[in-house]
Amino acid sequence: MPTFHKDPLKRLLADVRAHEDERRKRQEKHEITYQQALIATREKIKQTEGPDMKERL
Repeated sequence: MPTFHKDPLKRLLADVRAHEDERRKRQEKHEITYQQALIATREKIKQTEGPDMKERL
């Protein structure tokens, strides 16, 4: 939600804060996606390599 200020410095600071908030939200989404992919990859490796690893031991 944009905030309108007459003072250019206040306007700039408000814009920076808004940008940082958006960046944090985007980073949080990416982190969740990354963690889900990591879990899926580990599960896939367990399914694929698990039986072979047991045989080797």
